[in-house]
Amino acid sequence: MPNRFAPADHSARDRALGVTGIMSLVAGVLVLLAIGGASVLLALRNADALALANQTERARAAIAAVMTSVQDAETGQRGFLLTGGETYLQPYLDGVRHLPTEMEMLNVSLPLAAERRRLVVDLDRAIEARMAELKETLDLARAGDRTAALAVVRSDRGERTMNTIRDLATQILIEEQAIYERQIRLVDAGGRLLMAADAAALLVVLLLAFAVGRGVRRSILALREAHTELVMTNALLARANDKLALANDELEARVRSRTLALTEANDEIQRFAYIVSHDLRAPLVNIIGFTGELEDATRRLSAFVERASARHPEDATEDVRQAAAEDLPEAIRFIEASSAKMDRLIAAILRLSREGQRVLAPERIAMEPFLRTILDSVRHQSGAMEAEISLEPAPDIVADRLVMEQIFSNLIENALKYLKPGRPGRITVGGRNSDGFAEYRVTDNGRGIAAHDHERVFELFRRAGNQSVAGEGIGLAHVRALVRRLGGKIDCESTLDVGSTFRVTVPLISSTRSCETTSSTG
Repeated sequence: MPNRFAPADHSARDRALGVTGIMSLVAGVLVLLAIGGASVLLALRNADALALANQTERARAAIAAVMTSVQDAETGQRGFLLTGGETYLQPYLDGVRHLPTEMEMLNVSLPLAAERRRLVVDLDRAIEARMAELKETLDLARAGDRTAALAVVRSDRGERTMNTIRDLATQILIEEQAIYERQIRLVDAGGRLLMAADAAALLVVLLLAFAVGRGVRRSILALREAHTELVMTNALLARANDKLALANDELEARVRSRTLALTEANDEIQRFAYIVSHDLRAPLVNIIGFTGELEDATRRLSAFVERASARHPEDATEDVRQAAAEDLPEAIRFIEASSAKMDRLIAAILRLSREGQRVLAPERIAMEPFLRTILDSVRHQSGAMEAEISLEPAPDIVADRLVMEQIFSNLIENALKYLKPGRPGRITVGGRNSDGFAEYRVTDNGRGIAAHDHERVFELFRRAGNQSVAGEGIGLAHVRALVRRLGGKIDCESTLDVGSTFRVTVPLISSTRSCETTSSTG
C-alpha cells in the first residue's frame, strides 16, 4: 500500500493546490474588474442624469425669472398710466433691464432639443411683442396722449400676447418637469444597481480573502521550513561580511589618507606657484620701469652726442656715437623683449594656479552647437589662412562650460597655428560615445609632430619642432591640466609633415565632486 504522505505525492498535491489557488485568484480579480467597470459606468450615468436634472432646475428658475420680469414691466406700465407718476415706472425699468440676461440664462440652461428650442424662440418673440406694446403705451402717455395709450391697453392685443407667453412658459415647464422626473428615476435605479454591485464586490473580496488566507498559510509553513537553512546561511554570510567590512574600512582609511596627502601637496604646489610668480613679478616690474627710464635717458644721451658732434667733432668719437645711437637702444630693446616674455610666463603660471583653485560648475552642453560657436570665432583666421574647418557629430556632455571652451579653443587655434605652409589646411572636429566616456578629436593636416615629441608637447614651457611660430609652450600644458580636472585624459597621434590628431577623453557626466578630486590628485 503506497504511503499517501510520501514526498512525491505531497509535492504533487501542493502543486495542484497552488494552481487551483492561482486560478481562483485570477477569476476573482476578473470578477472584481467587471464589477468595478460596471460601477464606474453606473456612476458616470448617474452623474450625467444628476447634471441634466440640475440643468432642468436652472431652466425652470430661469422661466420663473422671465415671467416675473414681464409681469413687473406690465405692473410698472399700468401704475404709470393710472397715476402719471415716474416712480411707478421702476418695476418696468427693472424688467426691461433684467429680461435680456434672464432670456440668455434660459437659452443656456435648456438642452439643445429642436422642439424645446422652437418654444424658446416663440417665447422670445412673444415677450418682444409684449415689451414693444408696453413701450408704445408709455411713449404715448409721455407725449401727452393718455387716451390713445389707454385705448391700446383696453384692446385685447396685450392680453393675447400675455396668454401666449404664459402658454409657452407652461409648455416649457411641463417638458422640463418630465425630464427632471425621468432623470431622478434613472438616478434611483442607478443607486440601487450600485448598491447591488458593491454587495457583489464585497462578497468576491471575502472569497478572495479566504483563498489568499489559505495560500498565505501554506506559504508560512514553507517559509518556516526554509527559515532554518536561511539562518545558517545568514550566519555564514554575516561572518564573511564582517571580514569584508573590516577590509573595506582599512582600504577606505588608506584611500582617505592618500587623498588627503595628495590634496595637501597639490594645494601647496598651487600656493608655491602663486607666491613664486608674485615674487618674480615684483622685481620684473622694477626692471620694466627702469628700462623705460634708461630708454628716456638714452634718447637724451643720443641728442647730447649729436649736439656735441656738431659743435666739437673731435670730442665725439665713433665708438661713443655708435654706443648712443645703436648699442644702448639695442640692449634696451633686448631687455624689453626679455621682460615681456618673462611677464607672459609669470602670467601663465598665475593663470594655471588660479585655474586649479576655481570650483567647477558642471552643466549639460549640446556639443555640436557649442563647437560650432568656437569654429565661428576663428572663421576669419581660418579664411585668411585658406584653411577648411569641418564639424562632425559630437556627443553631448555634462561638464564645466568654461573649461570645455578653453580646451577646444586651444586645440583648434593650435591646429590653425601649425598648418603646413603651401598646403591647403583641413581641420576636422568631432567625437563619439565610448563606454560612458565622450571621446573628442581635433585632426589637422599640418606640420605634424615627431614621435619622440608626442609627450613633450604637453610639458609646461616645452615646445617641439620648428619654432617659427610665436609661443611660450603653455597652451597644451594648460589643456592637459583642464582635461585632468574633468577626470579625463588627452593624447596625441601625429606623423611629421602629415598631420596630427589630439584626442580628448572625458566622462559623459562630470560631477563637482569628481572634478575637485581630480584637481587635487592631478
